[in-house]
Amino acid sequence: MRLFPLEGAAALSLHLVLDTTASEAGDEPLTLSSPDETSRVFVAAVKGDADTVVELLALKLLTDASESRPGEPDTNGARDERFRKERQYTKTLSAMGPGFPRLYGLELGEKEGGLLPPLLYHRGLRMLFRTPSPRGGFLATCRDEGVLSAHGLPSYEGSLEKFLWDPAAPEDERAFYGTGPARANVRTPAELLSDLDAALEAGVVSLPGTDGSVRLGKAARFLSFYDGPFLLTGLSPLTIEEFSDLAGGRPWESLRAVRGGPSVPPATRFRHAVFASHASASTRTLFSAEGSGLDAVEALALKLTAFRQVARSLITFGKATSRPHLDVHPRHLLVDLYGGGDGLPALWCFQTRLHGLSAGGRVVELQGFEELAVPPAAPAVPYASPEAQEFRLAGTRPCEVVLSEVNESARGVELEGRLVDPYGLYPAPTPNDVLVLGLHDATLDLGVTQATARLRPRAPVTGSEITFLTSPLPLAEGATQRLRRTIGVRLPATTYKVYSDFRATGDFHALGVLLLRLLVVNDAQDIASVTQELTRFFAPHAGRVKQAADGPALVTLARGDAAVGPLLARPCVFFEAEDRRRGRPNAIPEVLWDRALLLAFRLFSKVPGLSLSLAGPVSGAGSFLDRLDWVVQETEAITKELESVLFSRQGLHLEIQQVLGEVWLEELSPSVAPRRRV
Repeated sequence: MRLFPLEGAAALSLHLVLDTTASEAGDEPLTLSSPDETSRVFVAAVKGDADTVVELLALKLLTDASESRPGEPDTNGARDERFRKERQYTKTLSAMGPGFPRLYGLELGEKEGGLLPPLLYHRGLRMLFRTPSPRGGFLATCRDEGVLSAHGLPSYEGSLEKFLWDPAAPEDERAFYGTGPARANVRTPAELLSDLDAALEAGVVSLPGTDGSVRLGKAARFLSFYDGPFLLTGLSPLTIEEFSDLAGGRPWESLRAVRGGPSVPPATRFRHAVFASHASASTRTLFSAEGSGLDAVEALALKLTAFRQVARSLITFGKATSRPHLDVHPRHLLVDLYGGGDGLPALWCFQTRLHGLSAGGRVVELQGFEELAVPPAAPAVPYASPEAQEFRLAGTRPCEVVLSEVNESARGVELEGRLVDPYGLYPAPTPNDVLVLGLHDATLDLGVTQATARLRPRAPVTGSEITFLTSPLPLAEGATQRLRRTIGVRLPATTYKVYSDFRATGDFHALGVLLLRLLVVNDAQDIASVTQELTRFFAPHAGRVKQAADGPALVTLARGDAAVGPLLARPCVFFEAEDRRRGRPNAIPEVLWDRALLLAFRLFSKVPGLSLSLAGPVSGAGSFLDRLDWVVQETEAITKELESVLFSRQGLHLEIQQVLGEVWLEELSPSVAPRRRV
């Protein structure tokens, strides 16, 4: 179904891929996202002629829904700004490195303002049309605040409601159409279709490429009711979880079969078919056919390479935005395969791409501080860090504030005092966190209703009390003297909210969970059970770790633990139980497996002296970017050792395997053991 250009001939055209199993009423565009998100993603294709597909793409649009997401400032203006920043970051980051979505553009012209127009889809004809106005011409989203106010409609920028209108219509003939709450002067989408059918009947409106007999009726629906921004990127056939499972020996056919066949979403089946087209003429890996155990080494090397690509992309993202991503999880980590030639391995030529770049625009601006990064409204568990989950659980809380000092300077007035939460400070603030104090008592007449503050350096901190120091405040005239008279007295009607410094904790927790997912998750254990058992294990053993050098001993303890040990065994690198059976060759050196586990521990755990997300010596300490760089270097070092096992020492390894095999046969039955040549 052609999307661009909607009319006329073109050497290349953009089409939406249709789901032919959608419903009896007709085919529907194939979607990659769930309907409860604020955006929708469609599968698209660039075509030459009718039989030539040049490139498969993903088209991302805002939803038409007006429901607000809890915990975030959610308006049309905010959503447009997030979308604009995501496009900006995608363009910038794509030029900085390969680990980001491939961005494509559409020349929509200045008249449309670079926005995809409202689109009407006729299921019977399998055609898209730009939504016409019942008066002739075309409808557009009304962004004229003066017009909206004059008709008693909510602001576009300040609300989540939107309305279609015909900008060319005379003032006394203006009609508005919307998908939000019912309003007397706003017609519904069903009424718009009815108005268009009447206009088609009267010959006022025509649909390009059709004769005058076509009517909309029940065969039509709106692909996008409003015009809006869009993002067009390359389509990646696999998620990083699927890639990891395939590297671990999972048959690609089982991506559909294991999860119940028809219950797999059509878009997922489509992605898997794209992967099959890459892998059909080639093997997936180099060592899957031989029995020395090198296939385990190869699987681990491929998984660590994918992980290293993710970490590198996060470094590039951090350099471009000066903040961590904070929304790293498998749905935002997609893998492009470039295909091998005949007989060459398909999984050895890939690129992991980091999506969800609108996270870079998820910030709050607080007086006296630069923009602060905040996590998404619905953190992805278990990949979201404890700090991110606490931030979303903790709202504005009541407290007691007692001032001890009021200091004037050229920049304003600084307040110092005690903050007490009798129920316990939540989340517990650290020296780099920012507190927003609410000053809601109107009798003080301060001229401000909130102040931003940090913990006073070197002041004692308890579970329910801290000493704070505010940034300079531009107080109203006379407010300083009124505040000085309150020193030592509890201020009424005060609240606080803690904004954690996520640049300190970064994306390390998410990377730790991701690495564990790649290393040990298979058809018998999931990531939730692994992280739960590890969290239980770390609690009593945290005191054994005084510094990073104690990490290997902690790994040894974990592998010997009755509950955790089996979850971390080397055979877990394989997906299927048959490959994890006892006695099956596995050539991963114990020292390299333990090193990979130690890296995962340092990323995932909150053990002081070991954790990369806690302050302290880190073997390469510094900012979150410095620590990410250390993660990349450590992953590269392990991967190079594995590649050395695969290639540089392969002959020696195979000879040792042969000798061990002959010894095993001699012990089993001397009569059948082959005689070694001397």
